[in-house]
Amino acid sequence: MTRYFRKYNFPSIILKQGNIYSEHLERTVLIDTYTPRLPQKAQSQLPIFIFNDGQILRDMDISRLLRKLLRNKKIQPCIIIGIHSNENRNHELGTTQYLESEGHGILAQAYQDFIIQELLPLLKTTHNTGHFSIAGFSLGGLSALDLCLNHPNIFRSVGVFSGALWWRDYPFIPSQPNANLIIPRKINALKQTPPNQFWFQTGTLDEKNDRDHNGIIDVIDDTLRTIQALREKGVPKKHIAYVEVKGGRHDWQTWKKAMPYFLGY
Repeated sequence: MTRYFRKYNFPSIILKQGNIYSEHLERTVLIDTYTPRLPQKAQSQLPIFIFNDGQILRDMDISRLLRKLLRNKKIQPCIIIGIHSNENRNHELGTTQYLESEGHGILAQAYQDFIIQELLPLLKTTHNTGHFSIAGFSLGGLSALDLCLNHPNIFRSVGVFSGALWWRDYPFIPSQPNANLIIPRKINALKQTPPNQFWFQTGTLDEKNDRDHNGIIDVIDDTLRTIQALREKGVPKKHIAYVEVKGGRHDWQTWKKAMPYFLGY
């Protein structure tokens, strides 16, 4: 695909907005599709990056960022899909099998079924696709990672921006501050080493919480703990990337800074 960099100038990014009615979610889902304007012959087999919380892509003006990255040859041509969340976000963007300790995540299975059984088949009919990657921000990152673990043969890579990896299925126990975390448990239970590439990002100012008082904020601690679980499950070091943004906060401005590293991973 690098030949396209020399020949085409990527004059614009085409944004298409559409609604998909989901039988699994029993609601209409707003979808944004960002596609670089390319000659027809150059549009085949483009990788597709699917993002939970797709409304955040609008905040960061992903069209302008994508165009800049392509013109500067920082990434290969790709298609970006943004799935908008609604008022059910805390229930749709969760983990399957285990509910969060306060009952959040009751629609997580339905949301993942929507992506696997409804969205992906549609994308395959409307695009000459390459591989799929899944990503998300905060709770959307948790959902993306869980989806990838559940369907390791569908996604090439997963991107977790400031992931809500603190999710636990039992209330916090001060004497066991890191007990009952859902994602490490699910990784440990895997029967095979996942073949995917895993990309994680945190910011040093993502939060102030430090539940085990070890001097490391929870979002960084939980991310490093997740990476360690993947390594112990046999995932090669080269298949795991970690970006820690100094001074980075839990906001779209920080995630925008990290975005080029994920899209180019």
